[in-house]
Amino acid sequence: MTSASCGMPPSPPRPFDGEISLLKDQIEQFVEAHLPREPTVPKTTKVVHDGLWGTISLSPAEMAFIDTPLVQRLRSIAQTGPSYFVYPSTRHSRFEHSLGVMLQVQRLADALWQDDSGKKLLNKEDVAQMRFGALFHDVGHGPFSHTSEAIYGTHSALKALREDVYGNFGSPHEILSRLIIESNSFKHFADKVAEKACIPKLEIELIARAITGEQPRSPEKKFVSELLNGPFDADKLDYFFRDSHFSGIPLAVDVERLLRTVRIVSVDREGGAERLVVSHGGAGTLEQILFAKIVLHTSVYQHHKIRSFDCLFHGIIEYIQKHKEHTGIPVPLRDRSLTFESPVDYLWTTDETFRHYGFLLDENDSSGSIDGPLHRMVHGLYFRRPLVRALVICEHTVEKNEKSTGWKDLLRLDSKYEILDQQRRRKIAEEIRLRANVDCLPEEVWLDLPALPNSTAANDIYVAMPGHKKSDADLLTLNELFPLEMWVGQYGQNKWRGHVFCPREVVEPIGRAAKSYFEEKYGVKIKREAFDWCKQAPPI
Repeated sequence: MTSASCGMPPSPPRPFDGEISLLKDQIEQFVEAHLPREPTVPKTTKVVHDGLWGTISLSPAEMAFIDTPLVQRLRSIAQTGPSYFVYPSTRHSRFEHSLGVMLQVQRLADALWQDDSGKKLLNKEDVAQMRFGALFHDVGHGPFSHTSEAIYGTHSALKALREDVYGNFGSPHEILSRLIIESNSFKHFADKVAEKACIPKLEIELIARAITGEQPRSPEKKFVSELLNGPFDADKLDYFFRDSHFSGIPLAVDVERLLRTVRIVSVDREGGAERLVVSHGGAGTLEQILFAKIVLHTSVYQHHKIRSFDCLFHGIIEYIQKHKEHTGIPVPLRDRSLTFESPVDYLWTTDETFRHYGFLLDENDSSGSIDGPLHRMVHGLYFRRPLVRALVICEHTVEKNEKSTGWKDLLRLDSKYEILDQQRRRKIAEEIRLRANVDCLPEEVWLDLPALPNSTAANDIYVAMPGHKKSDADLLTLNELFPLEMWVGQYGQNKWRGHVFCPREVVEPIGRAAKSYFEEKYGVKIKREAFDWCKQAPPI
């Protein structure tokens, strides 16, 4: 029954409703183009062999989705973005990661199947739904994964969906994944798969909420969604190990012990919601996982060369957006003109789209159809000619004025998805370029301020203490046992690095300009080490 039929006036349209509606229409077009009219459902279970986990068994219904362009597209999206330019073996994709998450959902479920008395804690249907969720949880990723997400993540429609519709849950790519499986085209295809495979229909709402981490409508189902999206979920269990394995950075985490200690407990302080917790014996493994996350941040996710490739890709997109009317721009694909102003434009592309586009560009072309600056940046990305460090800013390279708030003000600009922070960082980079008076593009000079690792997860992980008798008094958060916030603080003091990136040819004048800018505008003194770490002589 609508509010109008009750004699109540209809709710006035919200300012962002039109943007959300447009985004959903664009998603519908994308999904329709990436799903066949009729599913092909194998008659038997299939087996694939994963380089990390070994054998993964896949049902006929799961294979029907896996063999669609919607999922196969993930083979061409690098799990860790441009990291393979630094760690050559990190060529693993979102596709094998998604299969790995399916396996970890099953392993968690098997560990929780029944309690010591033999009482069933899960049913096969719930596990099947979360396996499908694992398969779909990353279909919303764009090229180079989180690298492109940092660009489209500031889009106002995604921000409105997160804050006003999804209850402040979901990262940008998770919201796109949710919109994809909530589309009419996807639901229609899923119903046909269920019919042909003779399985129950997909619980789209349950899966969608699990993907973004939103509370399921039935509180007793919370532990089900936590198999996929929770404090120590299947997603984390796969990507920590996969990223570690393929980067060649071994991490000692006893997952088998974690699986032996995982429990389902009703938490009174959360309205009786049943949550995944670990017994006290598994707390050490959780500490290992959180420590592994910090190690990967230092060695991989925030490695300065990888960050420079991130900025180079951002510069390519920024250039395309600024010059979309220029000859050769926007990128032609499937008879579509992509300006990368909508998040869905990124779904129509993969890493290979830009590689192919780069090879199409011929710098010796004299017809005027080739954009020289774009050619240079795309080739710099794929032939490993990154931007370089002109200045390193961190606790070890900056002498702060205790009476000034300048240093803290600068660090507050590290948000990934806040458009105002992004705009401010770009403004600072442009002011540095103008101050240096150099011959390079605005899209080639960047101020990079990585965000610190997230420490809030430790407040959402419960550990059942010895003798636990289903009382909240016997549950402690992991942060009470393991001071992760203190670790993150130490990371910020000793490991965090901010950078000014630019082309190698202008590194010296950009370094001098950056030094004078930060000293003048933020009241800090830039030390010699800020240039030593860039392997260049400090300005006189």
